[in-house]
Amino acid sequence: MRAEGIERDRQSRHRPAEQIRSVERTGYSSEETNKGGNPSEVLDCSTMTKLDDDARKILEGKNFIFLATVNPDGSPQVTPTWVDTDGHHVLINTAVGRVKHRNIKKNPQVALAITEQGNPYKLVMIRGRVIEQITGPEAEGHIDKMAKKYTGAEKYQNRRPGEKRVLLKIEPHHVSRMR
Repeated sequence: MRAEGIERDRQSRHRPAEQIRSVERTGYSSEETNKGGNPSEVLDCSTMTKLDDDARKILEGKNFIFLATVNPDGSPQVTPTWVDTDGHHVLINTAVGRVKHRNIKKNPQVALAITEQGNPYKLVMIRGRVIEQITGPEAEGHIDKMAKKYTGAEKYQNRRPGEKRVLLKIEPHHVSRMR
């Protein structure tokens, strides 16, 4: 076990510079990112993976996505939620201050899993990073668009008094699927 840790440390010192820069861009040091992990698994945030037609189709459908974020204590937090795409990014609308929003403000790295409503074996998994948090009229209008998609209602019916919406724009870095 000790030998594995030494080898992992040795490998992390010899990573390509672009990987080191990408880790620094996320706001996490290589030590924080690699605790207990394999240095080769460092998320390279400098490259965006394109969403292929299958991934876009499932994101555009009336399917629920499971968003995984990291709690302040390091434990995982998963939320099923509505989802949208602009063709390049995954879009998730939430209320300002909810757990997923608070977690993303501290650590923008996320994992997502979505299955097709009629075929749970058609699965898309995405790892990525929240690159933008959009508030104001755009986020408020977007939640109404999602309500129309998922419930058929013209307006989002569960809005609380004083609630402000935030649209999370997620850049995918790794997309995999099971058909």
